[in-house]
Amino acid sequence: AFEHHIRTEIPPVSPVPVDPRELDERIAVLSALLGEEGAKGREYHLARCLTTRGRVADAERALALVRRALGPQAPAEAWVLAGRIASQVEGSDSGITVLRQGLRVAQPAGNLVSLYQACAELIAREDRFGEAIDLLQEGIAKIPTQLNLFALYQSCAELMARANRTDDAIELLQEGI
Repeated sequence: AFEHHIRTEIPPVSPVPVDPRELDERIAVLSALLGEEGAKGREYHLARCLTTRGRVADAERALALVRRALGPQAPAEAWVLAGRIASQVEGSDSGITVLRQGLRVAQPAGNLVSLYQACAELIAREDRFGEAIDLLQEGIAKIPTQLNLFALYQSCAELMARANRTDDAIELLQEGI
């Protein structure tokens, strides 16, 4: 009965509590409920809570949880969170690897735009602008225009401008329009 109550009260996409006390309580309840392993959506939500709280050991624990929550049915946001935490805990290459895996296995109907943007952002942080631009252009070619594709055009143009390719950036934005 308790588990059913938690499932109805705390869906995986519910907002993370802002109040520190409520956040600690949510973490404690979900930790007790999940034990060693639990429903992927609950693990994803607990990882979000831990990331928000931000204590020393929270990032590593959140990474383990969100990795267990990944798979073809996982929302793009879970892959993005996993990539960001992996980058923080294990380094940029680990985060990039997670995000690239997400791009390979995530459902096409999901928000792949956010996955492309997050991966390109991590790659660009490593001053690998050409690789990041190529990745965003791949996304532009693969994602249907009705799925917020302009965000990829904008991100790609920004990277082109940072790489001193302003003419290419202007041409890309015109194409996007």
